[in-house]
Amino acid sequence: MILMSFAIVLIAAFAFLRLTHLTNSLQAQTLPVLRLSNSNLTVAESVGTATLNVTVDSSPTTVITVSYATANGTAVSGSDYVQTTGVITFGVNDTSPKQITIPIIDDTAAEDTQSFLLQIFNPVSATLGTPSVAAINITDNDSGATATPQIFADAQEPNNSFNEAAETAADAADLCNLTFYPPGDQDYFRWWGKAGITYIVTTSDLAAGLDTVLDVYNSNQSLIASNDDVSAGIFRSEVRFTAGSDGYYYARVTNKTPIDPVNKRYCFGVESSVQPTSTPPPGFPAAADDCEFNSTIGTACLIVAGETKASLNFVPTLGSSQDTDIFKMWVKPGIFYSCETVIPAGSAADTNMIFWDNNGNPFNPWLGNDDKIPGGLDFGSKVSYLATYTGWLFVVVGPVNVPPLDEAPQHEYGLTCLGLESTPTPTPSPTSAFTGGGGGTGTFPTITPQPTVAFPTAFPPPPPQDF
Repeated sequence: MILMSFAIVLIAAFAFLRLTHLTNSLQAQTLPVLRLSNSNLTVAESVGTATLNVTVDSSPTTVITVSYATANGTAVSGSDYVQTTGVITFGVNDTSPKQITIPIIDDTAAEDTQSFLLQIFNPVSATLGTPSVAAINITDNDSGATATPQIFADAQEPNNSFNEAAETAADAADLCNLTFYPPGDQDYFRWWGKAGITYIVTTSDLAAGLDTVLDVYNSNQSLIASNDDVSAGIFRSEVRFTAGSDGYYYARVTNKTPIDPVNKRYCFGVESSVQPTSTPPPGFPAAADDCEFNSTIGTACLIVAGETKASLNFVPTLGSSQDTDIFKMWVKPGIFYSCETVIPAGSAADTNMIFWDNNGNPFNPWLGNDDKIPGGLDFGSKVSYLATYTGWLFVVVGPVNVPPLDEAPQHEYGLTCLGLESTPTPTPSPTSAFTGGGGGTGTFPTITPQPTVAFPTAFPPPPPQDF
């Protein structure tokens, strides 16, 4: 009986200790967060005092303390303000804001706007949130003074994490007057991105001494691109990428230099483009069409049913010796799609067209065409397809014979793609090497046997590129 009672006592004691440990662990994981009420406060020299509050975000379960102190900036303690230090205390269940009052000295000297700092630090039973540092700006009231406020923390703060990222939009006005204050500050931004759109993310208008580093993240907050200097000796940053899916995209901007960040400003912006733009290297033709570079699946030029793209050509870019153009069109089942190239008068182009499926693979049976009318009567190409899936249809257009670089601008063509909701009944043409159709469904005309037309069964892939 005694042993049983002792065992019960031990079990109860163990349960109490375990519950206490779990409670303490839970409290440690959810400590209250302390913040200053303002990161940038401007007061007149004659105001007497500057006041800021310290706030707590949840009801304390134990006594909380935090220290505070002022520090000189362009304003100096003893002549512009009274140095202030102390400790703030929050009691159990006490959520009332606590004031910090700093005396301001009204001197008689005419001077520009001056600033000093207030910081909270060393929290006990709590953690620090943002802002934990504030800039107090003192505007002068004496004759001859000019108001030139110093910029410390910028208007987008706090934006120091993914959750606090400042909101912007592609093609919106750049966010400017941004700073890296306090030292070590990192700025996060986010915008809504659309699949297939290319985004150009930049920092610009850097103050002397700043050197930005730009990191870009996808909607899963995984790093997808990074840039330090846009070019040698140019310290701004730029990242270009094509969004793979709809969702929020993020950028983080940091400063590499240890310079004092007060009044050191920069701008951040995001621009959009339907496809990437590329600058041909020296020595290559400069007359590339608007869809370049589009010689890979990943850089395919977007075209929609009912659209015509004119003034296309086979001018290569990025150092390639030849140009193969790849386009992508979104298709849906039951729609009859037809694409054709048109060779304008005076053009030397002779096109070959092939359709690839959503995975970038040729169809089986093959869907391709060299000449719409064999025998040199029409060097354009035409291919049709009754879609059996929802996704991308890749339209690959290349030259039957690769033109010399200096002649490439003369090989001009246009591309038109159409979509019909019901399957048409095409009229057989005795001169067509290929007709539309395929994918295993639909009724298509019987082709009159023709002489074999020589054209490549696949275009040679473009040579490797340096990106």
